Amino acid sequence: MTNVIRNEKGFVLPVGLMFLAIIAILGATAVTVTTTDLKIGVNYKTSVQSFYNAEAGIQYTRGMIGQGLEQETFSLPTTIDTSAALNFQTPEGFNFTTSPITMKGDNDYEFTSTGKSNKAVSIIEVRVKRAKLNPIKYAVFGDSWIDVKNGGMILSYNSSSDDPTEESFFSTGEADIGSNEYLSSQVGAYVDGDAVLGQYEDGTDATNMIANDVTFDEVITLGERIDTDPLGVSPGGANDPDQFKFDNDNTLSWVGESIDYSDNTTPLTLIGKPGGANYYFTDFKLGNGAALEIDATNGPVNIYVDGGDITISNGATVNANGKPTDLSIFSNTTGNVKFKYNGITKAMIYTPFADVFMMNSGDLYGSIWSNKTDLKNSGDVYFDMALKDKYTEWLNEMDITSWKDVRN
Repeated sequence: MTNVIRNEKGFVLPVGLMFLAIIAILGATAVTVTTTDLKIGVNYKTSVQSFYNAEAGIQYTRGMIGQGLEQETFSLPTTIDTSAALNFQTPEGFNFTTSPITMKGDNDYEFTSTGKSNKAVSIIEVRVKRAKLNPIKYAVFGDSWIDVKNGGMILSYNSSSDDPTEESFFSTGEADIGSNEYLSSQVGAYVDGDAVLGQYEDGTDATNMIANDVTFDEVITLGERIDTDPLGVSPGGANDPDQFKFDNDNTLSWVGESIDYSDNTTPLTLIGKPGGANYYFTDFKLGNGAALEIDATNGPVNIYVDGGDITISNGATVNANGKPTDLSIFSNTTGNVKFKYNGITKAMIYTPFADVFMMNSGDLYGSIWSNKTDLKNSGDVYFDMALKDKYTEWLNEMDITSWKDVRN
């Protein structure tokens, strides 16, 4: 009789079935894992694609806004919290929509781009500003030379809110000076800003001759040449004096083509108009305490000097009761421009081919753009930061100032 306990017949079958079950479970698990991985891969791919679509929407919209500004077919909103629709057609191959662009502050705008791919959605929110250039960004610029002598000071303020003649006046630290060739200052000079070194025409950095104990914020080497005539008094330029020889506003308050005035009893007055009144002169000389006043009630004044001398001396004043933004003096002269003997001038002096001399406490409020500038004998310059805004050149580009990824 066979021992049942020791009988092993049929053992292979349940073991085989057990292995088959294990293999089936492993196979099912592998299929599940693979399927899940495939779904994760597909979801990741669509998520990435939706993000790329949203980012493409940001870049495309920036470009289309710039194109619209250039062609004057699109205008940015001008009031805070108001919006302008961005009705730009989505290019083929992309899937995104953009919200209206909303003004959030001064040159501060916001819009979103929503990118889609199947069921995946990505939202990118950006803040942008319109790019701009500020050609007048130096208190004093001298293409070939700047020399700040002992006692010379260059400070900065904003005429829209500050008065540098008050005891409480505090310089704003933005009185930068720049030269493409030679920048020099002597012991006792004070510049409340940076000293910026451009380049000679051959690409050599400007020569730094700043005395060791002169006060500057920082000496900056640009590694490129500074534009010597950004506002264009050269022939054919936007502010070439020659174009105003016959088309000017001299009849508003002045008949002749030359100012050579030394009467200290009766001031001369030039009247402004909206957009700026343009006066043409061959020479500009004030002396013996004479005063040139600017009536900017209706707008600023531009004086164009066509190749002649510019001299303000012996206590003469120019726009002493106004603001530097009220008066701009453009000249293509290659001669000398002189401020001397306690004269006060409030204006932008733009003479890129002339040598400018400030001496004997001749003070200027505004800015100087010259070939050479020599500040000596306590001649001081107070850079009016409002001139940067006055001569802002708006570009047809939108720069991103902040970027935020908002995922659904």
